[in-house]
Formats: sequence, structure tokens, C-alpha cells
Amino acid sequence: MTHDELADASHVAFITIRRFLAGEKVSEGTIEAIAKALEMKPEEIVDPFEWRNRKVANGTGASVELTAEPELSPIEAFYVNRLDAEEQCYNALVQPGGMVRIKAPQLMGKTWFIERVLSQFNKDKSYRRLDLEIDRHVLTSLKDFYQWFCAAASEGLDFPVQLDTYWKGLAPNGDITNYFQKYLLQRMVDAQQSLILVLDKVDRVFECTNIANAFCELLRGWCEQPIKGNAHNRQIWRKLRLVIIHSTEVYGSLDINYSPLGSVGTDFKLSEFDEKQVQELAQRYQLSWTETEIHQLMNLVGGHPYLVHLAIAKVGCQNVLLDQILETAHTEVGIYADHLRQLAMVLERSPELKDLYREIVTAAKPVPLKSVQAFKLDSMGLTQIKPSATGENLAEPRCRLYGEFFCNQFSL
Repeated sequence: MTHDELADASHVAFITIRRFLAGEKVSEGTIEAIAKALEMKPEEIVDPFEWRNRKVANGTGASVELTAEPELSPIEAFYVNRLDAEEQCYNALVQPGGMVRIKAPQLMGKTWFIERVLSQFNKDKSYRRLDLEIDRHVLTSLKDFYQWFCAAASEGLDFPVQLDTYWKGLAPNGDITNYFQKYLLQRMVDAQQSLILVLDKVDRVFECTNIANAFCELLRGWCEQPIKGNAHNRQIWRKLRLVIIHSTEVYGSLDINYSPLGSVGTDFKLSEFDEKQVQELAQRYQLSWTETEIHQLMNLVGGHPYLVHLAIAKVGCQNVLLDQILETAHTEVGIYADHLRQLAMVLERSPELKDLYREIVTAAKPVPLKSVQAFKLDSMGLTQIKPSATGENLAEPRCRLYGEFFCNQFSL
């Protein structure tokens, strides 16, 4: 279930879902609504000790003997460390003018990863964080999008919106750059603070060809600002730390053969879990799995973070048997049914790739692909791409679950 779907199912605002996943305090009613949407108990999605404390404090729970246990946010409780990538990302962001891109298909853990990295800045008052999620409704024209960007950034920082003063009617990229340089970032300089600007859902911009090229050029230009121009301007732009988060499924429907922001900042493409990380996650749910259970699950879903996590959570919290999950996984009654339907809908948008994927999942051995085809299917999260001895791109289904599900779909 995506964050958008969770917000719809629970009738909780998307920003509240983000706050909850970031470990911030939300109301009991919100926790109960999210738990109901996930078909789980509240104490299964927050620290049980914290939940008991809340119920006792509000007079709605039975009296229990409380002990001094630390509170755990969902991220702290269930996040699997990617220590090398976290350290590299943090080191890139502490650099003046640092910019990073977190890219991966949906459900690979982008949000939890960047929250863990940015948590290292929480106690440093010299940094101020601003989160902006790009809304499709503002992508009507380049000017409308940029003016929304400036206004939303101003409001998020509790600054007055000053478009009348700093919007000069230049080219759109020049206007938004002028607004950030002479107004927002200058105020950061005056306050002796750096701004960590987190841009989420940037893939939505890629879908709008009349906006995407100019926006990508803008971000490339901002990436270069800290090292060009006069000393004063360089100093201003060194106060910006930019985090760009985007899913890669959209690449399959674009007329491209490269990442739209390939030259911007430091690129982090999140990898799958290995056996040790899957074992760690099982232990977080107090499961004493042997190598056999780990291998059984990974033989089905590989190390896909969401697919692994969902299965372990079902076994650990709802007493579902692993054998039952494995037996029904690729069917409409399996725990992955919603996710698999989403993938099928994504593939429907590109008939050419759908036909190609049919060939891949029904083939007895990996299928050679052209570079563009390999790039798109890999970006959609549907395949594993391995080079052959002759330099070909050999593709096979990303995991057995996908192969079995789509084989059934294509045979209907």
C-alpha cells in the first residue's frame, strides 16, 4: 500500500501520514485509523509500551504497571539500517551546497531512508528543514508551478510571500532563482542557518513535458551555483542543501533513455535487503526464523523491502503462517494482491513494454534487451538486468512472485 493509498483508506491527511512515518506524535484516533486501514492493531504499528501509556493516561485502558522503556517511532522500531548509504548521504548533505537524489521504484524505503539520514540534523540548530511535496494540481504551467514553489517555500519557513517584490518577469528559471537567492536563502544567511529543502514526488514533474525540461535545467543550475559566480552569490547558495526524492516507474512511459536528473547531485539508488538484513527485520518482530524460513521468503520475493516487510509483519503480528503466504502469494487472495495489481496497471500504460515483459516472464532463460528497454523495465522495478559475457543486457523477472503472477495474467 502506497502512502497515498494509506491516506485514502484511513481518511487521514497525507501530511499526517508523513508525520506518523517520520516518528512524530499524532493522535490516538489517527493511529487507530491507520491501524484499521492496515488491518492491524494499534500496538502493532507503534511501540506497545507507548500505546499502553496513552490509553492509561487518557483513562481508556486497563491499569498496568509501567516500567521505564524508551519510546520507539515506527522507523526506529522497524527500520533496517543501510549504514554505508546513510553515511554517504549524510556526508554529501553536510557539504556546502550539497544535493542528493534518492531514487527507486515505489515501496523500496525511500521515505524511511531519508528520514533516518536527516534525523542526524535534528539537534543542530544551524540547519532548518523544509519539506515540499509536489502536487499535480500546480503543474498547469511553468510559471504557476514556480510561483507555487516560491509561495509554498515561504509559507513553510514562516516567511511572508514576496512574489510582488522578487518576481521580476524574467525567464521562469531566472525568476525562481532570483526569489530563492535574494530572498529565501539570503534570510538563511542572515539567520546563520542552512536550509535543507526536501522535494518529494518529483517524478510527477517528469510526466509534464512542458515543465520537466525547464525544471531539470533549473536544478542542474542550482547544483552549480555554489561553485560559480561571485563570492557573495556562492556563499548564499552554499546555504542550500537539496534532497530530491522520486520514484522511477514513470520512466517506462517517457520518451527517454536516461535519468532526467542524471547530472544533479549525488545519486542514491536504494538496493534490496540481503539475508542478514531480512534476518534482522524478522528479529525486530520477535521471530526466531532459521535460514530455511529466510531462504523460503527470499526465494519468492528476493530482498524487496516492502514485500519482505509485509510478509514478516503478517507472520509476526497477525499469526499468519509463512507457508500460507508462500502458497497464495501470486493469487488474488494473497497478501500481495494490491501491490501486484498496481504493477499490472503501470505496465498497461506501455503496450510495447507489456509485450516485452510477457516474453520475459514466459521465457525459459533470460531475454536479451536493448539498452533503452532494459533501463525502462528496470526503472519500473519489474526486472533484474544482468550483463552477459558478450555485453548484452539479459533480463528476467525481478522475483519469482512477479514471474508467477504475470504468467497467470498473460495466460488469461
